[in-house]
Amino acid sequence: MVYLNLMSGLSASEIDHLAKLARLALNDAEKEKFSRELPKIAEFVEALQKSEITTGSQKNAVNLEMLRDDVPGNNGLTLDQLQQLSPQWEKNQNVVPPVFGVSDDV
Repeated sequence: MVYLNLMSGLSASEIDHLAKLARLALNDAEKEKFSRELPKIAEFVEALQKSEITTGSQKNAVNLEMLRDDVPGNNGLTLDQLQQLSPQWEKNQNVVPPVFGVSDDV
């Protein structure tokens, strides 16, 4: 693998070579832009490689063993009982207000 010294910028031939490898057709303005941006990206990647990553507390992680199978079940209520519990009921369905915006669809 060829590593370029990106701290000093990229030459036009190096940009052409990278563009060819990535199968990009770059115009002169794009080549100039990449010659400025790629060294910054390389510095960031290098900083990431040097950083130490540790696993901390996973308070928000879901324990997969605690999940139930997604199978339909019967909660023991009849359709009439569900209708009595529902504030709005149409076409054998419990109607809830829209979450995003206003909707005329029911």
